[in-house]
Amino acid sequence: LATLPLTIYYFGRLPLVSLLANLIVVPLVGLIVGLALVAVLTAAVSFSLGVVFANTVWLLLTILIVIVQAAANVPFAYLSMSRPSFVLIAFYLLAMFLFLLWREQRARKVVIFAMLILGAIVVWVDNDGDAAALRVTFFDVGQGDSALLQFANGKTMLIDAGDCTDHVDYGKRVIAPFLQRQGIRRIDCLLLTHAHADHIGGAPSILQKFKIGRLVQSGCPYPSEISARIDSLADVHGVRRRFVAAGDTLLLDPDVLILVLHPTQEFLKSVAANPADLNNASVVIKCIYQSGSLLFTGDAEAPSEAAMLRFGKLLQSDVLKLGHHGSPTASSREFRQKVAPKIGVVSVARYNRFGLPSDSLLQAFRADSVDILQTADNGAVQFVLSGNGIRRIR
Repeated sequence: LATLPLTIYYFGRLPLVSLLANLIVVPLVGLIVGLALVAVLTAAVSFSLGVVFANTVWLLLTILIVIVQAAANVPFAYLSMSRPSFVLIAFYLLAMFLFLLWREQRARKVVIFAMLILGAIVVWVDNDGDAAALRVTFFDVGQGDSALLQFANGKTMLIDAGDCTDHVDYGKRVIAPFLQRQGIRRIDCLLLTHAHADHIGGAPSILQKFKIGRLVQSGCPYPSEISARIDSLADVHGVRRRFVAAGDTLLLDPDVLILVLHPTQEFLKSVAANPADLNNASVVIKCIYQSGSLLFTGDAEAPSEAAMLRFGKLLQSDVLKLGHHGSPTASSREFRQKVAPKIGVVSVARYNRFGLPSDSLLQAFRADSVDILQTADNGAVQFVLSGNGIRRIR
């Protein structure tokens, strides 16, 4: 009961079978620790005898793992929950103390008084001054891309879903836990900018774990195992699909303008004939909310940027997600000048074989007084857009 708030806070799970499982696990762990100590002390005198105790410990550890895994696989072994607030945790702990100290009249009064004070604070203090704001999170997904938009009306938009390698599925290990902690069970729009694995690899996990309102893509064909799996999951779950091109808009919140600036039909035809140029079929969107704006460029490179220069002042944005992970093949000088960002975000792994982001490109941005934030250095990067402009919260 005492550790339950921490379990929910850090793991996002309410365990339902743990009380019964612990009746077996806790005594077993005590036995394992005791025998392990005996093994260490015995080995100092007789290594052979120490090995006997050590092997016994190994056997008990194997049994422990089997029991824990079996408990975890019981249907409804746990419930996924959003991360509780510190206020809710405080209420829980006070309620527990109230139960334990109920017979102590003086202590009972103190705890009840503390709960009333905490309740008054909740009522009178605005705990979420950004309730009417647009929140954006650029995830740290290694050498991949993913960002989440949380609109004031409660709707959500996920742009790309990171990679899925032999070592980690970023959709499962990074994005899904964040969404669950935020209490997000539905993604109203899943936008996959283009079909390269570092942008869509985590999408199957997201499609399996969350209700998806709409899947948005460029419509540029790029056959791959991951693309086929995404198509299959979208069909199985009845996800509506939409293919967009320059000139389209996306409506998720009537107060937010989302413009599709790329690709044009010409680029789609060109890339269909030359799949190696898939980056230039990336969906590029501009998001405008009150006095703040964001530009998401996917992996669009210089040819795409040149095509977008026709939008002129419409390109100007407060925050620019650098194209192609800060590659020198993107963020051309003319494009940088038109966008004129205050902040640039680079989604990149600390150690990558491509040598990204480009040092010369970063220097060029900094020379223009652009604050560069890298997920490799900062982890997830978060902003809030409101009537007061844009503010970084992480």
